[in-house]
Amino acid sequence: MQATDTGAYRRLLADVKPHWRAFIFASIGLVLVAGTEGAFVAMLKPMLDGSFVEHDPRIITWTPVALILLFLVRDSLTVIVLLGYMFYIDGLLAMILLLGGPPIAHLITWISKRFRRYSSRIQHSVGDVTRIAEETIEGQRVVKTFGGQGYEQQRFEAANEENRKQNMKLETTSAASVPIVQLI
Repeated sequence: MQATDTGAYRRLLADVKPHWRAFIFASIGLVLVAGTEGAFVAMLKPMLDGSFVEHDPRIITWTPVALILLFLVRDSLTVIVLLGYMFYIDGLLAMILLLGGPPIAHLITWISKRFRRYSSRIQHSVGDVTRIAEETIEGQRVVKTFGGQGYEQQRFEAANEENRKQNMKLETTSAASVPIVQLI
C-alpha cells in the first residue's frame, strides 16, 4: 500500500469515527450475510455428492432442513433490521405502515378472490354463449323446421346478458379496488 492510499483510508476512518456504532452494526451485518452465503456454498458439495452420487438418506433428509434454517435465520434478521431501521427513520410512519398493512393485505386478498370468482363466471358464460351459438348453427335445419328461432334467440340473449352482468361485476370490482386501497 502506498503512502497516499494510507492517508486516504485515515481520512475515511476519521469521517466514520462519529458513527462508530452504526459502522460496527453494519460490519456485523456484512459478516452475517457473508457467513450465510459462505455456509450455503460450503453445503453445496456435500449436499450434491451425498444426495445425487452417494444417495445417503441422512444427507437427503437433513440438507433441506439446514438450507431452510439458514435462509430463515438470514431472512428473519433482515426483516428485523429493516423494521428497526424504519422505526429509526420515522417511527410514526413505520407504525402506520405496520397497522395499515394487514387491512390492506386483507382487502387485496378479498379483491383478488372476487376477480378470480368473476373471471371464472365470465369464462363459463362465454362458454354458454359459444355452446348455444354452436348448437343453433349446427342444428339450424331442426330449428327452422320446428320454428325454434324465437326460443334459440331468447337462449342466446339470456346467455349474453349473463355474460354482460359478470363483466360488469368484474369491471365494478376493478374500478372500486384502486380508490379503496388508496383511501386506506
